[in-house]
Amino acid sequence: MRPERSADLLQDIIDFIDRIETWVPASTDDASNNDEKTLYAVLHALQYIGEAVSRLPMEVTGLAPEVPWGRIRAMRNFIAHDYAGIDTDIVWKTVRERLPELRAAVM
Repeated sequence: MRPERSADLLQDIIDFIDRIETWVPASTDDASNNDEKTLYAVLHALQYIGEAVSRLPMEVTGLAPEVPWGRIRAMRNFIAHDYAGIDTDIVWKTVRERLPELRAAVM
């Protein structure tokens, strides 16, 4: 893979994190403040993040072994293929706690 392609994928991840952060106020811990449209937008963005992660070469993901790359890919697959089983508490926890960690790792 071309190095610039990896840079594009990392930028895509950051861009989708930015979008999610505009949709979900950081000041709230109460998932009930988020409407159904917001939930679906966030799920869609998480799918894109997972897809970008799945396309990153091991040379890139190996630079941040503390990031649960496999779990990010698994979440994307779960959202895409088992949408009826989605636990929204896990989604909101991911948004609040894990996305800031991911942003720090890919910047």
